[in-house]
Amino acid sequence: MIRRIFFFTIAVCIYGCQQKEKMPSGILQPVKMQEVMWDYMRADAYAAEILKKDTAKNDTLENIRLQKMIFSKHKITKADFDKSYEYYVAHPKMMNTILDSISAKQNRANKGKVYFGTN
Repeated sequence: MIRRIFFFTIAVCIYGCQQKEKMPSGILQPVKMQEVMWDYMRADAYAAEILKKDTAKNDTLENIRLQKMIFSKHKITKADFDKSYEYYVAHPKMMNTILDSISAKQNRANKGKVYFGTN
């Protein structure tokens, strides 16, 4: 497991060093953006799936609270995230690399889980 993380980190670093276009200031680096988006997507899924069933909680307000926690954890602002997100949307190859990394991370997280109705 540690070996995989090590090789993944090296691959991301190599990819980052090969970027032909210099990233503008204020844009989160790909590894950092991947980490933030991982947390962001998990919080969004939690709010959408779990909190909607809990009528005692306002899922929109809870989602905003979770986003603030994520930004605080990563020491960024919502504006930093939004600016970086817009940059990566405008650079689809870079965004695809980030999303592929997130997908691989999710697949690793799901590995070994047993789901009812599947063998």
